[in-house]
Amino acid sequence: MHGHLNVLIGIHQSRSSCLIYVIKFVQVISCNLPFSKRGAAILTNKVRILEKKMFMDTNMMALTPVETDLYFLYFLISEENLSKIADTSTIPQINNKHIIPYTIYLPCLMEQQRLGKVLILLSNLIAANEDKLEQLKTLKKLMMQKIFSQEWRFKGFTDPWEQRKLKWFLRVSKLKNIDGIFDKNSVLSVSGEFGVVNQIAFQGRSFAGKSILNYGILDHNDVVYTKSPLKSNPYGIIKTNLGKAGVVSTLYAVYAPLKTVYSPILGYYFNLDTRVNNYLRPLVNKGAKNDMKVRDEAVLEGKVCIPDSIETQKRICNLFSLIDNLIAANEDKLNQLKELKKYLMQNMFV
Repeated sequence: MHGHLNVLIGIHQSRSSCLIYVIKFVQVISCNLPFSKRGAAILTNKVRILEKKMFMDTNMMALTPVETDLYFLYFLISEENLSKIADTSTIPQINNKHIIPYTIYLPCLMEQQRLGKVLILLSNLIAANEDKLEQLKTLKKLMMQKIFSQEWRFKGFTDPWEQRKLKWFLRVSKLKNIDGIFDKNSVLSVSGEFGVVNQIAFQGRSFAGKSILNYGILDHNDVVYTKSPLKSNPYGIIKTNLGKAGVVSTLYAVYAPLKTVYSPILGYYFNLDTRVNNYLRPLVNKGAKNDMKVRDEAVLEGKVCIPDSIETQKRICNLFSLIDNLIAANEDKLNQLKELKKYLMQNMFV
């Protein structure tokens, strides 16, 4: 079975004596699929399901299904992509002449309704998991703010934390890969979002130089400072290596933990952009090429405020680790749902 898309488009003009311009709009009933008629939104196929009455201006148009399931039509268009039939020679635009003659192939109405219901339920499940994931990330950020400001404390712990220079907890590590213990498969990178990662696993290939014998060794639980700016971190970032040992380029400063610290807590402490930026700003001078002018030792001269008790440090880290595991599990579930939807979309509309 095949049919043509029935286009709902119209203009209602309103004039007011107190206005010097004309407002053009059209009232659209519910159960339609509105989208932009011109502009970059066409290229990204921004079609939406309208479930209540609305007004739209003349830059918009909408499709109304005729003897076709609304949700099925929405997902079919999402897969077909309106940009394929639009005029994209200059400014992208689409109108009646592009849509009316376009042929689509449809199963019977009952099958459309069943397929549409499955896909909308899956989409709602994805949206719910995205909301849950965002809530977990917001909770983690809130806990980092409250715990390290000492507003939230573990029961039975009331003594205030002392501010100490970072060199109380860390020392500069001079270990180099001069014996070639590590090869390019062990080169590590540092990500603002994901922390210390294997470069090949994270970026798909190694960006290391011909020789990595002068690279610094980054052991498990060592702390690393990146001497390169990121968008949210103009003075670089500080992370703890929670994974396997490896090597990092000379653009990184490596620090070994002293007995005064359970080093993962420093990774969580500096996880907030505002905190790491405020810490590094007075210590770092930026060069003409936006590079960092700071000695490895000088990075340790700033002050941090974490508990002296190793037991408390570990309890804090264990709490954040639980949240990290929840976030990772939800991200994995979300990715699986998206892959399932992608598979269904690719195989249903063929």
